[in-house]
Amino acid sequence: MRGHLAYQLEMGGSRLSWQIGPADLRCFWQTIKCDSRVNDVVRDEVSERGLMNMSEASLRRIRATLRELEHRVRRHRVTVVLMGSNRQGLLQRRRLRDALSREGVIALIPEDDFSQEVPPSIAERKALSMEEIDLIFLNLQSWGTATEFGQFHEHEQIARKLRVLVDCHHHPLCSDPRSYLSDLCLTHLAAYGHVYPIASNRGSPCPSAKKTIVRLAVRYGQWRALR
Repeated sequence: MRGHLAYQLEMGGSRLSWQIGPADLRCFWQTIKCDSRVNDVVRDEVSERGLMNMSEASLRRIRATLRELEHRVRRHRVTVVLMGSNRQGLLQRRRLRDALSREGVIALIPEDDFSQEVPPSIAERKALSMEEIDLIFLNLQSWGTATEFGQFHEHEQIARKLRVLVDCHHHPLCSDPRSYLSDLCLTHLAAYGHVYPIASNRGSPCPSAKKTIVRLAVRYGQWRALR
C-alpha cells in the first residue's frame, strides 16, 4: 500500500512481515519527541536540584569558616604596654586600660605592672623586648616620654612594636620638623611607620589618644588572629 513501510524479520527459518502506515509513523515520532522533552525536563530538574545541593553545601562551608574566624578572633588576646607621662597621664592610662580590657586586650602599665625594685631604664628595655609584648603605645606628653622615645627608637626589637602618639600640631607631616623631637618622629615614621597625630583639644579633627589606641589594638588583634 502507498505510504506504508514494509518490514520483514527472519526468526528460526520463519519469516515475519508487517507494515507501518503514516498514522503509526506520526504517533511513533510524536512519542519519541515527547519522551525527549520529558527527558530534558527531568534532566533540568536533576541538574537544578544538584546545583541547589552544591550551593547549600558551599554556604555551609562558608558559614563554618566564618564561625571559625570569629572564634579565632575572640580567642586571640593581644598584650600592649601603655606608656606616657605621670600624674594626670597615669590616671588616663589606667582608665584606658579598663577600656581595652572590655575589648579583650591585655594592657600593662609600667608603673603598676613592672618591678619597682629594678631601675626603669633596665626593667623597661628588658620587658618591652619580650615576645609576649605585641604593641607599645607611647604618648609623647612630656620630656621624659620624649627621652624614652629616643632610647626605644635605637632598639630595633622595641622600635618595631612602637606606636607613637604625638599632638597633631607637632606631627612631622603637619608641621615644620626643625626641632630634634619632630625630626626624630619623622625619621621613625620613615623607618618604621606608626607615628599617629592625636587631638590636643575638642575642636581638633584628629581622634583622641584613647580612640586611637583602642582602634589600633583591637584591629591588630584581629589581624594577628587571622594570619
